[in-house]
Amino acid sequence: MCLSKKYAEIAALVTRAQAGSKAAAETLLLTFKPLILATISEYVYDKTQMEDAYQEACVLFMERLKDFKSEQPGYFPAYIKKQLFYAFVQNAKKRPGTSVQAAFSLDVETAEGVSLAEALPAEESAETDERRCAREKREDRHRAFLKLRVAQLPKAQRECIEAHYYRRQTYRAIAKDRGVSEQCVAKTLNKAMKGLRKAYGVEET
Repeated sequence: MCLSKKYAEIAALVTRAQAGSKAAAETLLLTFKPLILATISEYVYDKTQMEDAYQEACVLFMERLKDFKSEQPGYFPAYIKKQLFYAFVQNAKKRPGTSVQAAFSLDVETAEGVSLAEALPAEESAETDERRCAREKREDRHRAFLKLRVAQLPKAQRECIEAHYYRRQTYRAIAKDRGVSEQCVAKTLNKAMKGLRKAYGVEET
């Protein structure tokens, strides 16, 4: 199939999906599955988190499909590739020792220029006593704020955050405990992180 025809088919699927066709959306997700897998395979450092990363990528894909606005639906392939790049590559590179879930969801700067991930314990590096003291105070302040905001989340979101980030449970384990699908867990965590970003004054892009 020639490239132009392929793009035309994708454009038609995008139009139908945005008009409410679940089948078109699922076909698009299947079409872009190789791109999703290639991205997370290359940039997710903790290979035990691959399945969870894929679930997150699927949620991200569907949300960005809904948000996509262009008079040229054929631009969607370039758009979604960029979205996946920023979600998994840029954030993972900032903290290569962090799992993809922490990087994807927490490593985003607040209005004060401090990432949510910095509210968690970080490896000490060479620094002056004055800078270390300032950093520790800043981390304590943001850790306390993060703890407060997590406590204020709706019950289901709070429990999923605590299970995944504090107890390090996988999506599969959380889904089994709660009697729901892994996709449901991914969506719940995504909503929770949106709430935390809003609390920090971080606007969604």
